[in-house]
Amino acid sequence: MQTPVIFHHVTLNGIKYPKVILHWYDITGSSGWADDTEFKQFRCAEVVTEGYVYEIYEENNTKFVRTFSSYITDQEEISFGDRGCFPIGALKPESRQILSMVELYLESQSTEEIK
Repeated sequence: MQTPVIFHHVTLNGIKYPKVILHWYDITGSSGWADDTEFKQFRCAEVVTEGYVYEIYEENNTKFVRTFSSYITDQEEISFGDRGCFPIGALKPESRQILSMVELYLESQSTEEIK
C-alpha cells in the first residue's frame, strides 16, 4: 500500500520518522479567585509541538502518539530527547487528520521493508 503523502522525515538506523506539527489542548489551572466574567474567559492552552513521530500506538482502547524533537546518534545507539506522549483525543481535529496520514505513511514504510 502506498500513501500519496510524502512527509519530510529523518532516517535513523534505517527507520524513517516523519516530521509533524501538532496542535493540541493542554489543561490549565488556577488557584486564584475569579468573578464570572474572568471565569468565562478561562480556557485550555492551545499548544504547538513540532517534531518527529516515533510511533502511534493503542493502549486500553485509547490511541496515543509519541514524538521527539532531538536525537543523538552514537554509532549504532540512538538517544531521543524533547519527547512527548499525547492521547490523540487531546489533538485538534486538523492534527488528528495529519496523524491519520502519518499512520498510512508508517504502514507503507513497513510494507516496503517486507518486500
